[in-house]
Amino acid sequence: MRKLLLICSFALCVCLAQATQLTNVVNVSTPGTLKSLLTATEKSAISSLTVTGTIDVRDVVSMHFDFPNLSVLDLSAANISGYTGTDGTLGGMNTYPANEFPGDAFTGLSTLKSITFPKSITSIGSYSFINSGLSGVLNIPENVTTISNAAFSTCTGLTEVNIGSKINILGDDAFSFCQFTKFSIACNVPPVITAYVFSSSNNILYSLCSLYVPTAKINDYKYATYWKNFATITEKLFNTSTIDIASDTIRIYQNKNQLIVEGTAENEMINVYSANGIMIKDIKSQGWKTTITMPLKGFYVVKVHNKIQKINF
Repeated sequence: MRKLLLICSFALCVCLAQATQLTNVVNVSTPGTLKSLLTATEKSAISSLTVTGTIDVRDVVSMHFDFPNLSVLDLSAANISGYTGTDGTLGGMNTYPANEFPGDAFTGLSTLKSITFPKSITSIGSYSFINSGLSGVLNIPENVTTISNAAFSTCTGLTEVNIGSKINILGDDAFSFCQFTKFSIACNVPPVITAYVFSSSNNILYSLCSLYVPTAKINDYKYATYWKNFATITEKLFNTSTIDIASDTIRIYQNKNQLIVEGTAENEMINVYSANGIMIKDIKSQGWKTTITMPLKGFYVVKVHNKIQKINF
């Protein structure tokens, strides 16, 4: 009898665990209905939530207020539709555009540690995450063109921010009083910003954070207003698919632990990047043939002029 009870108890625990796991992924087929798809008990038990389908600002309100233990939110497979009404994040009658992550979405939500945005969004509204618990790495989708005022202000847990190539508006205080140490922006033209975008006590963020910018655009950022305030600005190879592979006039190959570049004139720049796009060597060619000793085995990208070649040691 005792053995039977143990078996039944184990089976019940398995069923409950499976039920809890199932509630972690929710598909919203009708915008504004997330709140009705789970019971209050189910919503209280969820700390990691993945939402698919089509949502609007009313669903974002539900995520904020109906999931008290929400820590990790994945919206990568969701789309945001437009909504006009009184049930949004701003109070009163307002219009919330499609593909905009709404303003005031998770203001002050300390439990929220991670957000994966819908890939289709083009803007992030004002005060969306101000003083929230976001921590670690923040990735802004490639299609985002606007990050509005104070969107991520005082998100002191963030350590790294990555922004795509289409960004052109960073609102005042967008990242004020943050403490991240790495900020990557893939935009070839430095967006026009004000002194308040990265404002912090004694402007300490500029000295603590390394700014990573597209290859060959480092001088544009070094001379751009306020971007030039970053003490460390480094080139990063964001997307090799848009750059021509090295032509036959320049030969790049390996010999044991050495990288060899042939076909260059004297004093031409040779840049070597790690697999994640960070430049690790920046040297001038020694003439027609240059030999570079590589410290470690692995995958590298070599750039000479606007020519790129991948090398695997």
